[in-house]
Amino acid sequence: MANSQFLYLRGIVRSAVETQHESADILLLARNLRARAEEGSALAETFYTPRTRKTMLGVAATYEKLAQWLERHAGDRDK
Repeated sequence: MANSQFLYLRGIVRSAVETQHESADILLLARNLRARAEEGSALAETFYTPRTRKTMLGVAATYEKLAQWLERHAGDRDK
């Protein structure tokens, strides 16, 4: 996934953090993103072409980064 797409998705996730969502809701979103990352990684293993596999692994890595970002910032809502 291109860096600009990651920044776009992170902006959407950031807006969820900045609105009045509870930390528990944010952590639930992080878990859902992590599940998508795991699904994407598993799906990538089924692809035959290296380019397609690499693209899917990039998408999965982006979901994982977003999940990590959410987990780091979930605590900020309680401050």
